[in-house]
Amino acid sequence: MSHKDHSYEDIINLSAIKILRGYKSISMKFLKIVLVLVAYFFGAGNTSAQDTTDKDELQVGIYIEDIFNIDYTSSTFEVVFWIWVNSKKEPFEIEKYIDITGSTDVNFALPYEAKLKNGYYHSERKVKAKILNQYMVKKFPFDIQQIKLKIEFIKSTAEGCIVKFDEQNSRLKPEYIDGWKSEKFNPKCKLIEDRYESNFGNAEIGSNPKYLGFEVTLNLQRKQWNIFAKLFVTLFIAFLLASSSILLPLEMSEEKFGLIVGSLFTSIGNKYITDEMLPMSSEFNLSDRLHLITFMFITILAVFAVIEQRYKIQMSKRSDFITFSIVFVSYFTLVGIFCML
Repeated sequence: MSHKDHSYEDIINLSAIKILRGYKSISMKFLKIVLVLVAYFFGAGNTSAQDTTDKDELQVGIYIEDIFNIDYTSSTFEVVFWIWVNSKKEPFEIEKYIDITGSTDVNFALPYEAKLKNGYYHSERKVKAKILNQYMVKKFPFDIQQIKLKIEFIKSTAEGCIVKFDEQNSRLKPEYIDGWKSEKFNPKCKLIEDRYESNFGNAEIGSNPKYLGFEVTLNLQRKQWNIFAKLFVTLFIAFLLASSSILLPLEMSEEKFGLIVGSLFTSIGNKYITDEMLPMSSEFNLSDRLHLITFMFITILAVFAVIEQRYKIQMSKRSDFITFSIVFVSYFTLVGIFCML
């Protein structure tokens, strides 16, 4: 019995030792997993903190002085503005490291740099630039145009810097812009992140580099009726002269044709003037429509005068006045409809 009892005790002891060793092994594995996770998270946090520390922080602002030479035919405008960049690491070379998107000519002036009390390096320039811009001229001069000023910071890609816009000290509303209603200015600014389809041969910045910047959008509404009157008053006078030929008697056929032909050439001259202000387009704009209906009405008047002369149609003064009134009302009704479209 004693021998058997000792055997059972040995078995129990051995089992207990195995269980303890298994538990210790599991505990060690669990502890290792916990340590690996802690090390990973701390390492990631340190890496993230290190990446943030390595990034250059740029505080940027803009003060727009003037927008001028808004040219529809060349799809450009010119702007004068101040720009400043406060850099955390070193003075920012504005001439070298900013890109004004769509600019065809850029001039920098009045450079100023200083070390600020908060530790930032301040760089400041006055810029004059000529910039490409797409205009919608279908309703000219009753158009509302959108001007965009887009600036990118290309010293490093988006992964290497942080851009913050100085809203407090920036001024987006121009001090001067000719021919537009100042009370209708609606400036907006947003930070942008542009991704390019090429690395321009620099493999170190990746295949599709991203650059940070900001975009100022300005919606402009012009003084419409003043420009409308300047552009088309000659056209309307030409139509009135042509339509007044209806009131002349049959015996004054030469005078009739003289008024009609003179009005036609006046309308054609007005068309050349307005076309010089607007870009060539496949769509009909307001100017095209107004000139087209004017040419049509003058042509109808010319045909009517020929038929009247050929068949010696004698009309009373009352009939002439009614015809003139119908033509007059029809023409200016179409003009009003085209202006509202």
